[in-house]
Amino acid sequence: MAGIILVVAFLVFGNMRMGYPRFGTVQKRLDRLNGVTREFLSSVRVVRAFRAEEEEREKFEEVSLARANTAALRTMAVFSPFISLTVNFGIVLLWISGSFMTL
Repeated sequence: MAGIILVVAFLVFGNMRMGYPRFGTVQKRLDRLNGVTREFLSSVRVVRAFRAEEEEREKFEEVSLARANTAALRTMAVFSPFISLTVNFGIVLLWISGSFMTL
């Protein structure tokens, strides 16, 4: 059982070690996107007056969350099944070993 706990702890630690920086990047990009949105909303009349829609569209595309969010979620998608599989394997192992102890 201690081995299963160590494997799960290693997987959770690896998930945190790889996932947190990626989610930090997502949060930073989200903050920048909010800043660009706030700037856009405060200058809507100016944009319309000077026909700068294309430039504003490029600003939004520059702070896109798609790539950063995909990388962060891909990390979670890799580690989550391994953690679940290891925990479930430990439960089955405990169940089987417990059935032999009652005989």
